[in-house]
Amino acid sequence: MRGEHVGYVIGNVFGLQHLGARSHRSTRRSLRGVLEHLGIWHIRFSACRTSAVFEQVRAALIPSPIDVRSLNVKVSEKFIAFVDIVGFTSMIEAAEASGGDLTRALELTNALGSATDAEKVRINGHFVCPKAPYIEKGVRFEVTQVSDCMVASAEVSPAGLITVVHHCHTAAARVVSKGGLCRGVITMGNIVHAAGQFAGTGYMEAFHAEKSVAFKKADLSEAGTPFIQFDPSVVRYANEQADGCVRLMLGRMTASDGSYTAVDPFPSFANAPAALINLDFDPVKWKASVDRSLGYRETTLAGYDAAEMAAPGEKERAKIRHYKRGLEEAIARLRVKAARLDDMIATGRIPYGGTL
Repeated sequence: MRGEHVGYVIGNVFGLQHLGARSHRSTRRSLRGVLEHLGIWHIRFSACRTSAVFEQVRAALIPSPIDVRSLNVKVSEKFIAFVDIVGFTSMIEAAEASGGDLTRALELTNALGSATDAEKVRINGHFVCPKAPYIEKGVRFEVTQVSDCMVASAEVSPAGLITVVHHCHTAAARVVSKGGLCRGVITMGNIVHAAGQFAGTGYMEAFHAEKSVAFKKADLSEAGTPFIQFDPSVVRYANEQADGCVRLMLGRMTASDGSYTAVDPFPSFANAPAALINLDFDPVKWKASVDRSLGYRETTLAGYDAAEMAAPGEKERAKIRHYKRGLEEAIARLRVKAARLDDMIATGRIPYGGTL
């Protein structure tokens, strides 16, 4: 096998597609860093033409299948979130038809989070409400992202609930910031979730319920609104919690329309920036910060305006309008905050002891 062919294979595995297009000499230089990292640069580059050496390279790059016998594959009850990107198939088809650039699609899937997020919690412990009751310090938190969907799960405990909700809230806010739409369900049920694999009736229930999300639906005919909705079992569990931090954070990250409860990322866009107005409070500095936040939200809203105009039908436009309304409310609140700061700057009257 020629060196440039090895470069092509390695480049694809690592997302470094440019390696395969380089000359033999350039490919050798580029691969050296990769192979040294893998501990196999001692192999002569010319020897890469042999199948035996290529198998060594391939084995170093591609992990072996997971031995499920080494995992705990017994189902247990957990909080389970299933979330996916709305309109992903159409986005891929349009991108392929116009040159094949999938950057935007992959940015949206990356926004859903990854196994790294769960690993940090398992190693360092849950952090949103650190004093909330838990069974295991890492709350058995797992996150798996596959194509346009994400599955997250955690133990059934107050800490487990707030960990899953926080992850979904963060993912939803990231998707909004990138101009996408996401939808999902958080439920309680049986699942095996480990090493990137998952199965169980709890996951299947969340998967099938996702297309029926009805939070903030405009009328009886609308279904599949772009929010991450709580299953009634999760609503009941949340309402029974006595931990003050868990109740506070759930109040900040979720909303109810009177019939359904769901993750609501939009208030967080109006809350930032925020500050205590103490003796060193500088209204000029904070006004600049609020203006930046306003600029980001207005740019995002303009993107949804354009998406609504380009949408193929009323069903798609209705979903986009949900996010537009959320952003418009956040922008209105930021403008109130900006006006307060303008008044402080103009008059010199600063309400020390308050909050921005």
